[in-house]
Amino acid sequence: MAERSGARLRQTLEVLGKAYGKEPARNPGDTPLDHLVYGILSERCPQRASRRAFERLSGAFTDWNELRVAEVREISENLQAVGDRDTVRAKAELLRRTLQGLFDARDTVRIVFEKPEDEDEVVRALNTVPGLSPGIPAAVVARALPEPPVRLSAGISRVAQRIGLIPRSGGEGKQAQVLATAARDGDRRVLLHFLLAEHADKVCLPKGPACETCPCLPLCEFGKRKGAE
Repeated sequence: MAERSGARLRQTLEVLGKAYGKEPARNPGDTPLDHLVYGILSERCPQRASRRAFERLSGAFTDWNELRVAEVREISENLQAVGDRDTVRAKAELLRRTLQGLFDARDTVRIVFEKPEDEDEVVRALNTVPGLSPGIPAAVVARALPEPPVRLSAGISRVAQRIGLIPRSGGEGKQAQVLATAARDGDRRVLLHFLLAEHADKVCLPKGPACETCPCLPLCEFGKRKGAE
């Protein structure tokens, strides 16, 4: 069962990675905070463009705290690669808002987990930021810990159940453990939060999922049944 789940998850992430342009091995930066910034840049943005924007920001600001107090105009000047004018401004504002949310909650933008409650504190702070993708807080935590946890949001759980990555019963703890076991390595655990959350938001909707255009349809028992009805 574990081998089958692992193989199916690998296939799913490969398909969604191509669709949404995310591969953990190529993500720039070394710290959880780097991953947070890159996660915001890469949302609905091709990987090459988001990487270029990350490198521009890294060169333009001494650190991410300096970006927090910068004007939106200054940030936007380094984000031209990520899209049109409205997209650039929206990402610049979200970057500032996210870093400020961390600072307001914790008096620092640094993410270092030295005690158990630090994890809850960081997740709680990020979950209060309007417009931040639900997959990002979990992925940031996963990047920071030796044994990255898997956290099931409603969207991630929906996609994973429909594709058959996790059982429909047994409770959230058991389901998360099944998905974590299937993921095995840390990079894959980080990536699944981004990809499954984005897929849940764009295609695998609670009502009226776009199964006919879903890149995962060949892997998805739910989609196959829906198409046969």
